[in-house]
Amino acid sequence: MRTSHVPEQLSFDAVESQEKGNDRLLFAILPPPATAEQIARLGSHLGHQHGLRGDIVDQQRLHITLHHFGDYDGLPPGIVSMAKTAAACLKVAPFDVVFDRAVSFKNSHAFVLRGGNELTALLSFRQALSVEMIKAGLRDFTRSPFTPHVTLQYDDRLVVEHEIEPVRWTVNEFVLVHSLIGKHEHRHLARWPLL
Repeated sequence: MRTSHVPEQLSFDAVESQEKGNDRLLFAILPPPATAEQIARLGSHLGHQHGLRGDIVDQQRLHITLHHFGDYDGLPPGIVSMAKTAAACLKVAPFDVVFDRAVSFKNSHAFVLRGGNELTALLSFRQALSVEMIKAGLRDFTRSPFTPHVTLQYDDRLVVEHEIEPVRWTVNEFVLVHSLIGKHEHRHLARWPLL
């Protein structure tokens, strides 16, 4: 860790060298239960339509990743604490998100929902969260590119981008997620309502 900044900034390079890959930590937005059910049905329909047979994301794990803190062997308490500090300082009003396209990402083989111009509020929200993360000492975790999406399924077959019936919901909260890699399980460590 660096000691020259106030507050202390966590070095991503130092953390990355400690990553082992059993426990993933991330900030995420979850769709409300009824919307998650709608997305799961849509994902099943689209997967069948495109002949996809890979791993389907469980309805309970559908989410938008805001920031990824890495994969570890056991959760790093310092990062968890700083993430909670950052999240508690964020004051943002609820906002709407709309996903109106489906496409496969070539690099990860993820089949996802994507959005267009109606995700401006989501981009602003993530930027505001990034500012609080920097203040809390997590600057290096704010540098990853952000492509808003909801992953539906993983499959080697790639699907070209196409329009779908829009899926929309109002974001009222965000969560800190502990993902147990390989176990298809998400544990919610904390959640913060939007005000």
